[in-house]
Amino acid sequence: MKKYKKSRINTFFIEMIIVILFFSVASTIVVEVFAKTNYDIKVNKIKSKCITKSNAIGDLYSSNMDVAKTLVRIFGDDCEIFMDGNDNYILNLNDNLLANGESDVVYKICEARKQTKAGYMGELKISCIYNNEVIYESECGAYISN
Repeated sequence: MKKYKKSRINTFFIEMIIVILFFSVASTIVVEVFAKTNYDIKVNKIKSKCITKSNAIGDLYSSNMDVAKTLVRIFGDDCEIFMDGNDNYILNLNDNLLANGESDVVYKICEARKQTKAGYMGELKISCIYNNEVIYESECGAYISN
């Protein structure tokens, strides 16, 4: 009888270990899914703001064809605009797209101007970069006659 009783207790402990193992694996998966979903929500919020700001940049650029003035009007006087070696405009912003010293989001704006017989054709390529990954790109153009 003693052997039967010990065997039954051992079976109970093995079942408990299996249950604990199952719940620990399940909780790990749930935490990973939650973290991924939380990151995706943050990226989508930033992407939505980038789309709005990029559209505003395109609209203002098409009216004045001056990238620096356009960026100051949209992001404010306190935004710092840098130029890289390829004459691209670079803005470092936080995840609310504000210039407060943090640099979670980077705007990279490439301008190309072509002179035609009738005037100037300006083209902008706007890239919104978050965590070294391009999350949104747009292109716009403007034509100003002579």
